[in-house]
Amino acid sequence: MSIGLNAGNTRFIVIWLAFSLLSGLVVRKALFETPLRSETPRLACRWFAYRFHVPVLLGGGLYEDGRECEAEERHDRVHG
Repeated sequence: MSIGLNAGNTRFIVIWLAFSLLSGLVVRKALFETPLRSETPRLACRWFAYRFHVPVLLGGGLYEDGRECEAEERHDRVHG
């Protein structure tokens, strides 16, 4: 973590810590809640599905945006 802070990646570190803390709360609730409430497995499933789908969607969207920018630059170079 100190390498990230020294490199100036504070936004990454803050987002990573937020996701880690929220994941820890969900896991803690699932492990130490006695008796286990019926909402807890649903909460855990939704949270980890969210953690999977959001980066996939963002990564795909950012990849597509990058490809569009490259295509526009190529078009501008060819057509002046």
